[in-house]
Amino acid sequence: PIVALLVMTAIQLFLLLLSFDYLVQLSTLLHVVVYWWQLAAFMRLKMRWPDLPRLYTVPRGRPGAWLLCALKAPVLILLVISACADWSMVVGALVVNGLLYVLVQCIKTF
Repeated sequence: PIVALLVMTAIQLFLLLLSFDYLVQLSTLLHVVVYWWQLAAFMRLKMRWPDLPRLYTVPRGRPGAWLLCALKAPVLILLVISACADWSMVVGALVVNGLLYVLVQCIKTF
């Protein structure tokens, strides 16, 4: 756990250099990306295996799933637009995602 604590400390020290507004926008953008992936995974599972037993179901089957996506997509689009108002935000999100990808690849090799 010492290596993990040192890595988290280094990340937090770097984040101290950024403004609060930037951190809020970056957090929003990264969360919206996760929600897009969840929505895509939901639709893929719903279309590929519609009759698979699930703990939670969407009422009305496939039409209900499409309606759910139709209601959520505009909200997510507006959140992306608001979070990407500054070009440095997009660069920051790309850097964070790139670092996370490298970290996951390094963890896989151990």
